[in-house]
Amino acid sequence: MSKARRWIEDFCLTGYGMLRLDSRRSEYEIVMPHAHGPELERAIADLLAEMHSTADLCNCWIEASLHDPVTDTYWS
Repeated sequence: MSKARRWIEDFCLTGYGMLRLDSRRSEYEIVMPHAHGPELERAIADLLAEMHSTADLCNCWIEASLHDPVTDTYWS
């Protein structure tokens, strides 16, 4: 596992109850504690920015998107 992925898991995703969905470790399920609206949008933007910044610190880049299966909304 790359250092960037390990750091993203350890520092960005574990606070959201991270669950790996596949054996390749490239898909995760997380739970955002925000119900909806601007607060949720801000939290998602902050999480994505933190993930990209963490990868950048390791001289890497990531592709990331979040999906809410209830509303079928995507963020990237």
